[in-house]
Amino acid sequence: MIYKVSAKMIEEKLGAFYIKLTDGTISNQEPKTTPAADYGELKGNSFWDYIISKSDPG
Repeated sequence: MIYKVSAKMIEEKLGAFYIKLTDGTISNQEPKTTPAADYGELKGNSFWDYIISKSDPG
């Protein structure tokens, strides 16, 4: 499922956020929202690419 969310990026915590994204911590959670009906196409670089470029997962 794809969900529409809003968030505020805290650059100092991107590394920890990346680790939680890749170790299953976040994907195992249930969102408290409804699935997005029309999320459209990605234009430009993705936020995922940005997180990877700014973080050092160790």
